[in-house]
Amino acid sequence: MRTKCQWVILLNYNYIFRRPSLNGGLAQKHQATTRSNVRATATKRSWKQKFFIFAFICAFFALLNTGYWFFQTDRFPIQRVKLIGDMAHVSHQTLQSVITPHIQAGFFSVNVSKLQKELLLLPWIKRADVRRVWPGQLVVHLSEHDPKAIWNDEALMSREAILFSPPLTDIQSLNLPRLHGPEGKHMLVWEQYLSIEEKISSLHLRIVTLELAHRGAWQLQLSNGIQIKLGTQDVLVRLQRFVDAYQKALSQESRPIAYVDLRYTNGMAVGWATNTKVSNIRK
Repeated sequence: MRTKCQWVILLNYNYIFRRPSLNGGLAQKHQATTRSNVRATATKRSWKQKFFIFAFICAFFALLNTGYWFFQTDRFPIQRVKLIGDMAHVSHQTLQSVITPHIQAGFFSVNVSKLQKELLLLPWIKRADVRRVWPGQLVVHLSEHDPKAIWNDEALMSREAILFSPPLTDIQSLNLPRLHGPEGKHMLVWEQYLSIEEKISSLHLRIVTLELAHRGAWQLQLSNGIQIKLGTQDVLVRLQRFVDAYQKALSQESRPIAYVDLRYTNGMAVGWATNTKVSNIRK
C-alpha cells in the first residue's frame, strides 16, 4: 500500500519533508497551533516597530526643541570679553567696534570663525584666536605685526618680510629703514638689507635707505649721510672694500663724504660734500 507525503511551510520558508502521522487529526491541530503562533509573533513585532518609530519621533522633536532653547540669545548671553595681547597700535575702541556686533548673538550662536577673520582684516593684527569659555565668556588672543622697515613709502615690512598697510600717518610716524624696489622683490631686498646690516655692524652705522633699481643695481645711504653705490655684481665683496677703507682712513676724514662709488674692479671713488672734487682710491 502506498503512503502519502505532507509538506509543511514554516515562517522561515524552509520546506521540510515529514512522514505521514498515524493520527491525522493531531497533525492538523499542530498546524493550526503553529499558524496561530506565527500570527501572534508577527503582531507583536509590528507593535514593537510602531513603538520604536513613535519613540524616535518624540526624541527628535525633544532634541529640536532643546536646541532651539539653547540657542536663544537671551538665555545664554556673552557676559564678558577677555582681550589678551600687547596692543601698541590698535586701540581698544577699534577692537570693541569689531567684536560688539558678534557677541549680540549669544554664547552658542556667536560665529567665532567670522569674528576671527574680521579681526585679521585690521592692518596691524598679525594673529587672532577667538574661543568660547563656559559660562558666557569670549576670550580673544591678539598679536600685532612688529615692523622693521618701510617698503616703497606705502607699506610696512615685518622681520618675516610680511607686508602690511596701516594708514600712511602711522607709516610716516615711524623711524625705520626705508627699502625700495620693484613690485614682488621685497623679500630679496629684505634679505640683502640683513646681509648689509651685518657687514657694517662694526662701523656702528645704520642703513637709512636701501634701493634696488629695476636694472638690478644696488644703492644705500648710511646714517652718517654717505651714499654708497654698489652696482649689480659682487655687492657684498664691494661693500667689504668700503668697510676696510672706512676703518683705515675714511672715518678720520674731517671733510664730510657725500658718496662712495664702489662700481670698480679694485678701487672706489669718493665724493666730498663740500665741493665737487672726487678722489679715486685704488688698492
